[in-house]
Amino acid sequence: MLLTSLPRTLTTTTTTTLASSSSISSPISPSSRVTSQRSLHAHSAAPSATTATTNYEYPPLPSLNLPSFADLNPRQLNGELDSLLKSLESDVVAIEQLDPSSVPFMEVVSQLDAVSERLESVFSPFRHLDGVQSHGVLREATFAALPKVVKFGMRISQSEALYRIFKYFSENPKGLSQVHLRVVESYLKSAELSGVSLTGSKKMKFSKNAQRLSLLGNKFAENVLDNTKALNLTVDLAQSPHYSALIQDLPLSLKSQAHSAYAALHPKSTGTIEEGPWTFTLDHHVFISFMERCSIRELRKELYDMFISRCSSGKWDNRATVAEILTLRGEQANLLGMKNYGEMSFAQKMAKDRDDVLSLSNTVLSASRVAAEKEMAELQKHADTLPGSPSSLLQWDLSYFSRSLKESLFNFSEEEVKKYLPYDSVMKGLFQLSSHLFDIEVVKHENLSEPNALSMFRFSEDDRDIQKWNSDVEFFYIYQKGKGDEPIAAFYLDPFARPSEKRGGAWMDVCKSSRYVDGKQVQIPVAYLVCNSSPATATSPAVLTFREVETLFHEFGHGLQHMLTTVEVSHVAGINGVEWDAVELPSQFMENWCYHKETFLSLTHTVDGEPFPVETFEKIKRSQTFMAGSMYLRQLTFGLTDLDLHTLPLSSPVEYESVRQVQRDVMKRTQILPSLLNDHSLCSFAHIFAGGYACGYYSYLWAKILSADAFEQFVVAGLDDPEAVKKTGKRFRDTVLALGGSKPPAEVFKMFTNSDPNPRSLLKHEGLLAEE
Repeated sequence: MLLTSLPRTLTTTTTTTLASSSSISSPISPSSRVTSQRSLHAHSAAPSATTATTNYEYPPLPSLNLPSFADLNPRQLNGELDSLLKSLESDVVAIEQLDPSSVPFMEVVSQLDAVSERLESVFSPFRHLDGVQSHGVLREATFAALPKVVKFGMRISQSEALYRIFKYFSENPKGLSQVHLRVVESYLKSAELSGVSLTGSKKMKFSKNAQRLSLLGNKFAENVLDNTKALNLTVDLAQSPHYSALIQDLPLSLKSQAHSAYAALHPKSTGTIEEGPWTFTLDHHVFISFMERCSIRELRKELYDMFISRCSSGKWDNRATVAEILTLRGEQANLLGMKNYGEMSFAQKMAKDRDDVLSLSNTVLSASRVAAEKEMAELQKHADTLPGSPSSLLQWDLSYFSRSLKESLFNFSEEEVKKYLPYDSVMKGLFQLSSHLFDIEVVKHENLSEPNALSMFRFSEDDRDIQKWNSDVEFFYIYQKGKGDEPIAAFYLDPFARPSEKRGGAWMDVCKSSRYVDGKQVQIPVAYLVCNSSPATATSPAVLTFREVETLFHEFGHGLQHMLTTVEVSHVAGINGVEWDAVELPSQFMENWCYHKETFLSLTHTVDGEPFPVETFEKIKRSQTFMAGSMYLRQLTFGLTDLDLHTLPLSSPVEYESVRQVQRDVMKRTQILPSLLNDHSLCSFAHIFAGGYACGYYSYLWAKILSADAFEQFVVAGLDDPEAVKKTGKRFRDTVLALGGSKPPAEVFKMFTNSDPNPRSLLKHEGLLAEE
């Protein structure tokens, strides 16, 4: 990937609850074997951070070229990085002196790609570990390194010499393929949005702002992780016997996790899983389960208040950070001669401008608002039938009574369903589906090293195999069916929550991009897939809720687009170069299969010798659109707040209270209940302040329309016709998954569906389409 920005990380938004808003590469032994006894080549290590080579030497055959996590020393990162950047600067200067009239286009791209690869090989593993195994030394090292990496990226993006080289190819396209022209277009646009045309103090200001923004985003995310970890609710029935209803309210799995959390904080404590004491954290699966199951309103309110007020005071206060981030984004846009940050963002999106997003959002808002008002009335009516219920529901009541109403209407519970969804069984079913749809085979690597507590990253010193950062992590290979013994891709999967060290949510990140040299593949794509599913407890192996299954499918969809690319230029291969509002298409497409009967049943396992009841699946299917209007209003609250913050005039410098007012104004249109005075959810809105979704959160809704249209192709072909599904799956793979960013997403979408996106399919799918 040409180094015009940091690698993107794709995160998952949760919309299914009403409550929540040395050597870097490890050689692999030739004797390594996977389950199917397929062999791998020995893999050469990437150059160390101190190696000064102008031409990057790739292995002679497609490689895994994986990070050697055991050898990563945060205390050495910045010294190695400084040495590497000095070497890379010489390489860039040499590239800048190339004559595009006499040097082939791909020679320029390959040399820039080698620079990117060397830098990513050193820095990206540390960046990854900071998300999954965060600790003080690592944080300090990555925090110090990040501005250096951003500064170097800006140095390339703002290079007038490189811009002239790519401009030459734009004006002299003879002999360039469509993929090449897409790379040229993408590079020029990125450079222009990075201030290549600026001069003097304006260029320096732009670069300085970019570095500051990277630090602010990093600090924002760390504060969210730390404050989420610090907040909890402890219930001790010995001191508060009036809370004894929790014994009956809460499922055993939640009580087990909460009792373990209490024991971790009070090692000498006594008690039992059944009767506590319990400590309920803000870890997502604990928080959601508690809000849905706790019948004691004051406890629901207490935990909910903690959740929405995170990072709004004290040592983890993000209020000033929010204001500064928005101020600097506005400054960047103004330096480029644009009115607001939104103009910068839409330059690299499918949506042309704010009006495009509003047109879509208002269509969904109109349908969702009508449905949500009916849903809220029905919810209140249901609550009125239950003893001790509030006369007027408030935010901390919605999850509890929604769960109660859902169980009443459809006669099944999440707790009943998840017993049949052990983690291993779900993975097996997911891989079977992928095999049928995309003609691939997913094989687990069985020889992962065991962790060693003596190492900073808990690896054994003599480990020579594929390394992991936690014993839960698994590694898989992807093979093309019937096409030889070499894997075409691979991925790490880190499936379970670890609140003490791992940030919340779920995401897919790039470990290695597919790379070609002289038409030959030298690096297969490798992905990181990270979830925060419920781990095993003292009383149960790891079982997944239906929502956690959807999240797993979602992240695997992202991974498939990265791993099944056929594009030979890494800058537009896989997720690279895909406009942000289209990048959620494969992930949300995969979620649809959770509601396909044969697929879902393949995920389940017997309980007490009995298979999953088919009639319960039919209930799940009927419940798919339950509270859909309310869910979409919540999604629109996030998306429109983000849009307004980045496209409407704000004070300069931005003040936090004006930011909150923007959110309140949006909520007047998108919420049935009035907003709460203590709602500081913007202070933990990491998607737009610490991720890549600034002025792009609407992408989830935009891509939802694309995915609904895409899945409709399978419905029309016939979901009960295996051959038709397989044929349609091949078409999806050959277009959406294979082509990545090599073509505009609208063109790729039309190649698959033979039509333009239409919100009608989504509204129909979600039961929000008014009857005609």
